[in-house]
Amino acid sequence: MRKTIVYCFLAALLWISCSTSGNLYLSDAMREAADQPTREILAKPSYTIFLIGDTGGASLNPPDPVMTLLQRKLSEADSNSAVIFLGDNLYPDGLPPRQDEWRSRGENRLKAQLKAVEDFRGKIYFIPGNHDWGKSGRRGLERLRRQERFIENYLERGNTFLPDSGYPGPVDIKLLDKSESSIDRDLHLLIIDTQWWFVDGLKTLGDGVSYRPQSRQDFLDAVEQKLQERKEDMVLVAGHHPFYAAGRHAGHLPLKQHFLPPVFGSFYVLYRKTIGLEQDITHRHYEKLKNELTDLFEHHDGLIYAAGHQHNLQYFRVKEDAKVQHHLLSGSGSKVDYTPSGKGAEFSYEGMGFLIIRFYRDGSRWLEAWTPSDSLGTGRKLLEAPLLDLNWSGQNN
Repeated sequence: MRKTIVYCFLAALLWISCSTSGNLYLSDAMREAADQPTREILAKPSYTIFLIGDTGGASLNPPDPVMTLLQRKLSEADSNSAVIFLGDNLYPDGLPPRQDEWRSRGENRLKAQLKAVEDFRGKIYFIPGNHDWGKSGRRGLERLRRQERFIENYLERGNTFLPDSGYPGPVDIKLLDKSESSIDRDLHLLIIDTQWWFVDGLKTLGDGVSYRPQSRQDFLDAVEQKLQERKEDMVLVAGHHPFYAAGRHAGHLPLKQHFLPPVFGSFYVLYRKTIGLEQDITHRHYEKLKNELTDLFEHHDGLIYAAGHQHNLQYFRVKEDAKVQHHLLSGSGSKVDYTPSGKGAEFSYEGMGFLIIRFYRDGSRWLEAWTPSDSLGTGRKLLEAPLLDLNWSGQNN
């Protein structure tokens, strides 16, 4: 009997270890939306934004398939477009000094991304993630600034790494002016450094550049003021940390984690789900950031928040007080992790890739999701559908 139990346990462990969801998930509402006519009837979009995150493991040689596909899609876009790298641009701990043995590896990983965008006709923005900050504190800030200088010197396209010098933002960028286009509202991008929220230390370092306001409340007040100023505009906020997600950072771990090792693995799963590591949404500092910012977002109908951090592609529709916000997660630029189906998501995909948002003159915003098919730039479109407003029916599983 004991042997039978052991064999059953080992068989279950083997099955769990070999299985993975690797799936494409669409809610009923998203399937309904994806069945709508394509945007060909609206001609070309007024503006296009490419979202890709967690590209810090990109390969220069051999060519990285995600970067190759991104480069191909960027070549099809005109100047009314932007690409945003959503943080964790360099694993594991930011860009080390020149004498460090890992410096050349870090430069090559950055170059794999920079070569993909160097001929792009639109705007280019890199934002920081927790890995770009290294170990945070003084050393982390130095590595962050070093990466900022490297990217901007390579591209020679001006201020492409934002916010500057470890400052949290928000940085307000007008992407499209309604007076110069066919849309009825201006399109603004607000960039924030969410990892700054987790950094403890001095308010200023060495050169006197401030990287922490007097309090976290000062940062929240600045975001609230910007959102108030842009209440009549279309707004996309870009940061590294997501506030809605399905995966490890949201306390969703694969079943096999319970057995790695037995008993202790279950305690680890429970810990991630209830208390959380510092970079988990369940952690008290992270939860505070989420609650504060999402409270501000709720007053802006149609706001889009784009993030990385979790290594998958996801879309969440959040409804509150007859308003809706759209939370996009594009964090599988170079890594993929467990992605459970549903969990409140309208769309999710466990695989490499990136998201695209296209803004049209009728006010609609269409979401595309792409994954590479090979290393030659061939891609597979996983999704093309409008962002869901309050009127879509369908229900999440």
